[in-house]
Amino acid sequence: MTPIHSSVALISSRPLVGRIKGFTLIELMVAMLVGLVVIGGATSVFLTVVQTYRQTETVNALHESVRFVTDILTRDVRGLTSIATVTQGASGVSDQFQISPGTFSGCVNYTVEADDEAGINTQLNCTLADGTRMRLAGGVMDFQVEEIGTPVIGYQFSVTFRGADGENQSVVFSAGMRNQILGAIQE
Repeated sequence: MTPIHSSVALISSRPLVGRIKGFTLIELMVAMLVGLVVIGGATSVFLTVVQTYRQTETVNALHESVRFVTDILTRDVRGLTSIATVTQGASGVSDQFQISPGTFSGCVNYTVEADDEAGINTQLNCTLADGTRMRLAGGVMDFQVEEIGTPVIGYQFSVTFRGADGENQSVVFSAGMRNQILGAIQE
């Protein structure tokens, strides 16, 4: 029988050839720190991409509304056979634009109205000949119409939209009445 202290000496004096290797505590902590930095950077990039995507979608929706409104109004004015009625709004109130039935869209009246009691969510509406109201675009803060020429050959529209950044953005465009312009040219 060997004494206990001599077997301990034999174990500690053996070579480290079959010894299990692993990471030290400091190596694990450094690896975790590097991993956290990488994950933090990736999260930051992801959140920036999501925010940019949302802003782009909001701007695209605004541009789509602008294109739609300008297209509808331009087509309606081009097809007019008689002069439209422009009802000037009071200070701070949008105009009404009344046209004869039989236009491209079928609208006979364009107005800006609030779709909530607070008046925050405003929209450009189109009223059809039968009295049905259709929403053309949301976020319309103001709608102004001016006649062009004497006699009237067209209209200039100013439509103010609530922008993506909260600031109002105005779009000004003109549309000519095809029959009146051709009549003026032939005279």
